[in-house]
Amino acid sequence: MNVTIEIDLKDQKSRNALRALINAMEVDEVVETVQVEEPKQEAEVTKPAPAKKSAPKKETAKQEVAEVKQEKSEAKQEKSEAEPEEVKEENHLSIEDVRVLLASKIQKHRAAIKAKLTELEADNLTKLDPDKYEDFNQFLSDLD
Repeated sequence: MNVTIEIDLKDQKSRNALRALINAMEVDEVVETVQVEEPKQEAEVTKPAPAKKSAPKKETAKQEVAEVKQEKSEAKQEKSEAEPEEVKEENHLSIEDVRVLLASKIQKHRAAIKAKLTELEADNLTKLDPDKYEDFNQFLSDLD
C-alpha cells in the first residue's frame, strides 16, 4: 500500500497531526522523505532578520517516526513513574485501547456499536465515561 501525504511541516498543528497519524498507524518503517522548503525572503527588506536556528532542509520521515516513538516512550515512562503502585496493579483501559478495538469492529457493526454507545449515554467514544470503557470494550470483544 502506498500513501502520499502533503503537510506543511512549518505549521505545529500539521506536525502534531502527522505524529498522531504515525502513532495511529504504528508505523515501523517509512521509506519516503519529507522535503522542507525554506521560505523565500523578500528583496525589499532593509533590516536583517534576527538569527534563527536553521532547520535541516530535509528531514526523513523515519527520523520523524523515531522522534515520535521516543516522545511516546518517554511519556509512558514518566506516567508510570508518577503513578502509585496501587493504581498500576489495576488494569484500566485507556481510550486508545478501546479505540483500537473499535476501529477493527466499526465497519461490520456500526449500528450495534452506535446503539451500545447510546445505551451507555454517549454520542461517541470521546464522550464515553472512562468508567464505562471496560463494559464497552467487552461489548466490542463479543462482536464477531
